[in-house]
Amino acid sequence: MLWAQQDSIRVAESLKDTLIVRDLAEEVFQDSIVFSEEELLSEEGIRNQYYIIVGTFAKPDNAMNLAVQFRNQGYEASIIRRPNSYGTELHMVSVKTFKSNEEAISYLNEFQSEVQLPAWKYNSK
Repeated sequence: MLWAQQDSIRVAESLKDTLIVRDLAEEVFQDSIVFSEEELLSEEGIRNQYYIIVGTFAKPDNAMNLAVQFRNQGYEASIIRRPNSYGTELHMVSVKTFKSNEEAISYLNEFQSEVQLPAWKYNSK
């Protein structure tokens, strides 16, 4: 009887784990719909602009999760894809874009004081 009870508990825990994994996969899929190809910026599409970067990731899902969090907070989050020196692709999460360096620096200082998050300015020339 004890064996049957423990077996039932293991089955219930397994089903619970399966449901959690399924829900996470569905959430990631829904989050991926939020970003169109235009919002996943490549090296060619970012010339002569300044970006406030809040995170850099090797895994695109991690970048997407952070970008969705910032979008939910009202930021204009986008993801910049670019290769690193080892040839792998990095995914940088930007919360705002500027045409001038001065505007970007001003916003960066404001952002860091309000959000208190490590952030930096990125420009690809």
